[in-house]
Amino acid sequence: MDLELNARRLRVDALSLATREDLEEAIAAFAPLPPFSYLREPESGIVMVRARVGGTGKLFNLGEILISRCVVEARGKLGFGFAAEDDLKSAELAALLDCFGEIASLADKLEAVLRALKAKRERRLEAESRKIAKTQVEFFTLARGDDEPL
Repeated sequence: MDLELNARRLRVDALSLATREDLEEAIAAFAPLPPFSYLREPESGIVMVRARVGGTGKLFNLGEILISRCVVEARGKLGFGFAAEDDLKSAELAALLDCFGEIASLADKLEAVLRALKAKRERRLEAESRKIAKTQVEFFTLARGDDEPL
């Protein structure tokens, strides 16, 4: 059960980090979509983001972030979707794709889609890192040449 829960967490995480264009491309692979209903229609709200000092220290409230969420049901299975900011469509698409991961006949197809989404995200992050690295400034200090205190 823990492996299933962890796999689902990773799936929801990967879907929540995908761009809307990537999610729209992914959902197209499942056309025609099975009938589904909303248990929680796409909606936006604010959540508190918590962090730890130094990544491992004391927990503190970092700040609030606007997110969108959605819960769908198809073939008796639930799907949960989240997206940053006020992006209701991305939350809906992520929920549908998560739901497909719970449906046995669609799960293998979704795994292939998730691998492609992760690869795209990694390429996008690498490109951003290279772009940011070009702006890096190295600071250095020249010796004044005397031992006099200021």
